[in-house]
Amino acid sequence: PRQHETIKVLFLLLCCLSTFGDYYCFDNVGATHEHLKSQFVFLNNFEYYFSLLYSLYSFPNVVLPFIGGMFITMFGNRTMYIVFGVCIIFGQFMFVIGSQMKSIMVMIIGRIVFGVGGESINICQTAMIVKWFYKNSISLPLGLTLTVSRLGSVLNDVLSPKIARENDATPAYWFGLVLCVIS
Repeated sequence: PRQHETIKVLFLLLCCLSTFGDYYCFDNVGATHEHLKSQFVFLNNFEYYFSLLYSLYSFPNVVLPFIGGMFITMFGNRTMYIVFGVCIIFGQFMFVIGSQMKSIMVMIIGRIVFGVGGESINICQTAMIVKWFYKNSISLPLGLTLTVSRLGSVLNDVLSPKIARENDATPAYWFGLVLCVIS
């Protein structure tokens, strides 16, 4: 029983950390707004494209968590957690490359791919927590995972503007990619 409790605590810790990088990268765009604006000074309507970086992440996620939930049921938590995690990492990688190439279209495509995994991985995480914890002890693990994930957002707001260069947000995005891979 004692060893089982240790494994549950380790599982909860890993669950908490697994979406830390995802939340860090999701908010990367907002924290580096001014850096992006000066990086893409050649765009006529920068604010429109900036909004697309969030909208094209969010719009598909009206439906994708439902579809992701069906895939989790069909293929299992572990498989889909890996698939969604790969989508997050690959999407962030595309986003970083787009920033480095100064291609807003590549960045937008990267955000869409990132979004395919972004919200669905939360469904996977919740399903795993429900399997590991009993009905009367599920609130704390769910609260902890959300809190640690949101700490990724907070860390992003503090670090990304400092990591980004004056006319280039790319270093901050590379750092976010590294956090995604680690988490």
